[in-house]
Amino acid sequence: MKHMEQLIHKIEQSFYKGFIDQDRAVPTQFKPKLLTNKTHENVLSTLLQELKTCKTFTFSVAFITEGGLATLKTMLYDLKLKGIKVEF
Repeated sequence: MKHMEQLIHKIEQSFYKGFIDQDRAVPTQFKPKLLTNKTHENVLSTLLQELKTCKTFTFSVAFITEGGLATLKTMLYDLKLKGIKVEF
């Protein structure tokens, strides 16, 4: 399989695990999980962790708090300095 086909296959398997069969084994990188702001692993902390290891990303958001935006602005600036492509 070509790289893109392999990626698509992994994502499809992840969707299957998330919506149909939670016992299906999938690579940790694509393991779906529900994020809430009621635990130590909240949306913002997970997003920041993912941004630390990305090569590129596209960001789309419906709403954000001022505190979350302030934290993200710092991270986004650091990513720009590293040469990581940022799209909104």
